[in-house]
Amino acid sequence: MSDYCDQSAAAGDMLYKVALKNARTTMCDDIEYLYCADCGEEIPRARREAVHGCSTCVQCQAIRERNGG
Repeated sequence: MSDYCDQSAAAGDMLYKVALKNARTTMCDDIEYLYCADCGEEIPRARREAVHGCSTCVQCQAIRERNGG
């Protein structure tokens, strides 16, 4: 039978995982990438506004989609 410390540690671990998931979601939603993660060229403003949080330019995204990634 687990004791109070084990139960507390398990509850803390669960809360940590939930907080980490929420933090990652929030951070990713607020990031605006100015430069493509693949080629390094500037991502046009129109694309950044149309696809919130995009990290690649149109050309590199098309390559990723063709390659299944």
